[in-house]
Amino acid sequence: MFRVILEERKRREFDPTIEVVRECVAESKKSGSTSETYARERMEELLEFIVLLSALFEEFRNLSPTAMKGMVKLRGGLRKLLQG
Repeated sequence: MFRVILEERKRREFDPTIEVVRECVAESKKSGSTSETYARERMEELLEFIVLLSALFEEFRNLSPTAMKGMVKLRGGLRKLLQG
């Protein structure tokens, strides 16, 4: 059930958001305005972040239930590992 909910949320929320941000980045590149450089850079960073999260979801989706349970149990331990 958890996977179904995640997949539906990704399909309804993440995927359309990625497309909209991609379109915004493309439009800002077409204009070529230097005054929009900051906004374009921020949108590109946002797009990169959302695409990375989407890829993380794909990895998570392919985990076995046992591996998923083990990963969830790590919670703060994973954060400590990555920050250390």
